[in-house]
Amino acid sequence: MENSKKKYLLILGSFLVVLLLAVVGLFIYEYTRIKPNNVRFSNITSSSVTVSWNTKKPTSASVIAFEGNTSLPVRLFGFDKEKFYDTRDVKKAELEAIERTSEKVAEDGDYTISSNEIETEVVVTDRGDYYTHHVSVNGLDPEKEYSFMIGDEYLYRKVEDVNNNMVVSTLEIPEEVKSPFPAYGSVMDAQNQSELPIDQLAVISDGIVYFNYYENTTGGRSNLFSSVLSNSGTWYIDVSSAIDEEGVPFFQAYDSVEHEFMIELTLDAGSFGVWEKKEINGSNSPTPPIIINYPSSGDDDDVSTTKISSVLDAFVQKVFAYRDPSTKPSDVDCDSTAIKLDFLNYCGPCVKKCSDGIYYGPYTCPQSTLCSRNCVDCDNPDEPGGENPITCGGYALNTVKKYGSDCKVCSKRPSGSYYIG
Repeated sequence: MENSKKKYLLILGSFLVVLLLAVVGLFIYEYTRIKPNNVRFSNITSSSVTVSWNTKKPTSASVIAFEGNTSLPVRLFGFDKEKFYDTRDVKKAELEAIERTSEKVAEDGDYTISSNEIETEVVVTDRGDYYTHHVSVNGLDPEKEYSFMIGDEYLYRKVEDVNNNMVVSTLEIPEEVKSPFPAYGSVMDAQNQSELPIDQLAVISDGIVYFNYYENTTGGRSNLFSSVLSNSGTWYIDVSSAIDEEGVPFFQAYDSVEHEFMIELTLDAGSFGVWEKKEINGSNSPTPPIIINYPSSGDDDDVSTTKISSVLDAFVQKVFAYRDPSTKPSDVDCDSTAIKLDFLNYCGPCVKKCSDGIYYGPYTCPQSTLCSRNCVDCDNPDEPGGENPITCGGYALNTVKKYGSDCKVCSKRPSGSYYIG
C-alpha cells in the first residue's frame, strides 16, 4: 500500500515537473516570438498614439495601454485592459460592418436606413499575420503620459521605441481643425533587376512608411507620421499637423532663420529590412516611389540596417554612383562610358551591371521594355512607337531643369555622390 502511494506521488510529481517545464518553454517561446523590433510611436494627437514595429516572423498583434510608465515588464492575457488591433484588421472589420448594414437595407427593400440597421459596433474577429504591425491606440486623454505593451492576446511585453522612449505624451486639444495636407506614394521591390520598367516591379504590401519634415540648417525634425501599406503598395498620410519639439507648427518655427526643408521617409519593409530616403520639401503629393532591392553600385549592408533606394519618377530607372576613373578595376568588360552615366535614355540604350559588379554600361534595351515605354510598335518592333509621352511644360526628356519643379522626370540633380537622372 505504501509503495503504491509512493509510486503515485512519483508519477504525479513527474507530471507536474513536465507540465511546469512545458509552461516555461511555452512562455519563453511566446516571449521570443512576439519580440518587437524597430518600435516607433507616431501619429500622436490629443487622444491617440500609433504604436508600430516588426517581428522576425509573421504574427498577429495587439496593444494595451497604461497611463503613466507601467512597472510591469510582461503581462498575461490582459483581460482587464482594452485591446487595440492592427489598422489593417480594423479596416477589414469596418468594411464588414458596412457590408452587413447594406445587406439589412437590401432586405428591407425600401433602401432607407434606420438607426437599428446601422452596424455601430466594429469588432475585430479576423486577425492577420504580418511581419510589420501598425496599431492605433485611441480614446486617450489629452496631455497625459502613456506606456504600451504589445502582444498577441496571450502574452504582452513592454516596449520602448528606437529612441529608447518608453513613455509618450499626448498633445493638447487643438484650437482649430486644419485642412488636410496629404502626403502619399508607393513602394515597390525591384528584386535586384535593373531592366524592368517601374509598372512591372513587384508590390510591397506588408510594410510601414514613416514621414517627417527635416530642417537641414539646424537639424530640427517635425513629429513623426506613419501609414501602413495597402495591398497595392500605396500609402497616404495627412501631415497638416506637423509641429516641432515645442509644439509650434513646423514651418512657422523657422520663420526667423535661413532654412532648407527636406522630407525624410523611412520604410519598414519587415523581412526586407529598413530603408531611408530624403526628398526636397514639396515633393510629397505624391512622393517619388520608394524602390527597394535595386542593384546598387555599392556594397549592400545587412537587411537589418538602413539602406537607401531612391528614384525621382516612374520613368527614371536607376541611381548611379560616380567613382574616380583611376579606381576602375582592370577586368571591367564595359567601355569608358560605364564610368559615369548621368541619364538613362528613355528609349535606349538601357544599362546593366558590368562584370566587376560596380559599374554599369549601355546595352540594347529588350523589346518588351521598349514596347512598354511606347518606343516601338508592340506588334511590329521594327516600327517606331507613338509620340514620346514624356515632356515637362514643353521641355523634352533629358532637359535639365531646376530640381523641385512639379515635373521632375525632366530634371537632374547631384545628391551627395549620386547623380539622379
